[in-house]
Amino acid sequence: MTKKDTVQLAKNLKIASRPAPGDQAPVWESGSVRKSRLRAAIMSTAVFVVVAAGIAVLLAWTTNPLWGNYPQVPATVVGKSEANAHKSTPICTVTLRFELDGVPHEATVRNEASCDRLPRYKEQVTLAYNPTDYSGMLIVGHDEGIRTATSMIALISVVPLLLLLWLSATRVRSYRNARKAASRTSWQEITVLVKGLKSNPEHTDLLVHARDDDGAEREFVIGYATPKLTGFEPQKDSQVTLRLVGDGDGHAVLAMPDGSGTCDATISTPNNFELRTLGL
Repeated sequence: MTKKDTVQLAKNLKIASRPAPGDQAPVWESGSVRKSRLRAAIMSTAVFVVVAAGIAVLLAWTTNPLWGNYPQVPATVVGKSEANAHKSTPICTVTLRFELDGVPHEATVRNEASCDRLPRYKEQVTLAYNPTDYSGMLIVGHDEGIRTATSMIALISVVPLLLLLWLSATRVRSYRNARKAASRTSWQEITVLVKGLKSNPEHTDLLVHARDDDGAEREFVIGYATPKLTGFEPQKDSQVTLRLVGDGDGHAVLAMPDGSGTCDATISTPNNFELRTLGL
């Protein structure tokens, strides 16, 4: 058997194959394989970057009074009022008076703390402020509200940000693996005997037997996303023909036997313990 009649699916796993009927151009030239993966990689990465940048801007805006080198001015406490006094996070609103260029001003600062922990009535304090619009007021030494807001933003953001990062990494990896597997090779067909399967609406694992390039029977597992190959429903102890290309390192692009519909697939040669873990 010549070299072109085999397909390298994983390390030490080279299976007898035959060219699929039809166009013998490299699979990567197919728009359905290349363009969809490239578009998914770009869009998922762009969404992650936009969301991450938005969170960074929000955190920078929230913490700006701490690092923005705001000017400072003496101020006097002229009033305090407390909300949520009987709850774990009371909020104290402090009213302050100060002068800028001889012009009197009054401002309020909200802190997530009991009023007992903040400066007393008529006490002199140092007030930092945004000179652009006099916003972002901060009583120097009392940044409880900023720290709490920063913690809340970080806590709320971490899960969706990690999910978007995972999605982006998955799509980029799919593009990279498909390009490596399909850039030089046309579709190959292999005939396998399904010895076991574990399938659910999201994922399918097939335990199959096929002959390698030396004619010896080999056992391996093909895993793929079930929705990507709608209508492909192999049965145990049945013989099926698969159309695919592989990168030789356990990644492949798998297609329906008639060539319609493609998806990423993993190829592995698990031991008995790993087979039991997979439920095969």
